[in-house]
Amino acid sequence: MGSPSPSWDRDGATASGLARVDFSVSLSARQNRAQTTNESRDASQFSGIAEVDLEEIWILIAADSVENAARFVTEFEAKIGTLEQMPSRCPAIPENALLGTEYRHLIIGDYRVIFRVEGPTVYVLRIIHGNRLLDISLFGE
Repeated sequence: MGSPSPSWDRDGATASGLARVDFSVSLSARQNRAQTTNESRDASQFSGIAEVDLEEIWILIAADSVENAARFVTEFEAKIGTLEQMPSRCPAIPENALLGTEYRHLIIGDYRVIFRVEGPTVYVLRIIHGNRLLDISLFGE
């Protein structure tokens, strides 16, 4: 993203005093949901870079309200979770022809969730603001 990554002290706080959110909890929730459902599709798998994208969104919102940030991320992840049932409902990204990819995107508010489907698994590759131009260097597959 355009802004530098936050620096964390050893207690998990940023220079601005915000506590670091534990995104491993949300990852565990996604994995548990996959194990407890009897659906034919696996849970969404987030790339490391997509996890960082989501964390940066949380930090941005938490600068004003930690409660709003937590609510936003929880709702955001629930919407991403709907990809597990019907990912093909989302359109292919317009950049596919230029990038030589078969990615799709889910628009959630001002954000684009860029993902690919491989067999029964949805791989969330990036979560970017809709105003950003997409280029292949943004993907850390």
